[in-house]
Amino acid sequence: MIITDLVVLIFEFGIDRIKNRKKLYAYFEFLLKFYYLFDIFYALSPCTAIPILKEGLEEFFNNVSKRPYRYTDILGIPKRLNDVGKLLGKIRMLKPIKTSYKVV
Repeated sequence: MIITDLVVLIFEFGIDRIKNRKKLYAYFEFLLKFYYLFDIFYALSPCTAIPILKEGLEEFFNNVSKRPYRYTDILGIPKRLNDVGKLLGKIRMLKPIKTSYKVV
């Protein structure tokens, strides 16, 4: 089961994949119960790790919809992980870097 068996969750999220916003919110709210979620943009050229919060879901969805490919990669860190606070602190200290690709 996704809640107990995974240590880290990484997945690609495309804003156009789920047309029903109610379901979209439900999926993310479910994940946020068990994981700290971060928007890591495109995994092949990461630029930062921005926390995804329940109260900021609409802004997150809107931001993804404005990106060139309308998708992003998401990192999920289990809330039950030992010493998760230390890891979260290090993730939050990451500095943004410019991406090394462009849309043609």
